Amino acid sequence: MNGRTKILLTDWKAGRLKLLAKKTQLNFEYQKLKADVNKISKIRSNAHSILGVERRELQQSQAQKLPQQESMKDRLARAKKQADEYNASRTQTPKSKAYKDRGDR
Repeated sequence: MNGRTKILLTDWKAGRLKLLAKKTQLNFEYQKLKADVNKISKIRSNAHSILGVERRELQQSQAQKLPQQESMKDRLARAKKQADEYNASRTQTPKSKAYKDRGDR
């Protein structure tokens, strides 16, 4: 304030008008950008919905090409069989030659 304690009324009004003009201009730009964001958001959601429909159609066509998936009962039976085979193979390991030789004594 250059050593002054009071602001001249004319200077204050001029500064206020400049700031109001800048505020108005920035608000106008903000509203324009906000409208653009809304448009882009709508386009994006439409694109996602179109892609979702296409993806679902693709998955359905692939599902029709694949054979029927095995039932849960079949999967459990197969898993049990594999577990039994694994356990059987662990208990039937051949004895090492050193173990056989030791038994001959």
